[in-house]
Amino acid sequence: MKFNYIHILLCFILVFQPVNFSQISVPGYDEFIPPPQLDPTNANIATPENVLIVYRLPRSQGDTMSFHIANYYKQVRNIPETNIIGLNLPLIKEINGHTIKMLFYDELIHDDDWIAPPNTTNHAWQYVQNFIMTPLQNHLDVTFVQG
Repeated sequence: MKFNYIHILLCFILVFQPVNFSQISVPGYDEFIPPPQLDPTNANIATPENVLIVYRLPRSQGDTMSFHIANYYKQVRNIPETNIIGLNLPLIKEINGHTIKMLFYDELIHDDDWIAPPNTTNHAWQYVQNFIMTPLQNHLDVTFVQG
């Protein structure tokens, strides 16, 4: 069976919670310390300054669903403007001779020229790196995110 899709969600909501690295255990290196229990209630829900909303920028005038979802979440949760980033995700992009496409309402990143193992290529992952991960990192590097 050939797997040549990368599944992504284009309206990300990233929640930043403090991590106590002293409670993280590496098996074989120290004794096991259980992680803190997650609270199943809304008692410890992330505050607005600890949320980053990532959405896909509209490609045309009528293409606004991702923007409206991000805007709704921003208003309902009072997310600061600096904690919102829109990504420009091309529908079709050539990467090193491979045609990368967004399919199924932008839920899949597909490499039309994908090659089965052992000669597998990573052009769809390069798309993720170029158009999602790098812009997110750049935003976090130059923007004071409220959290």
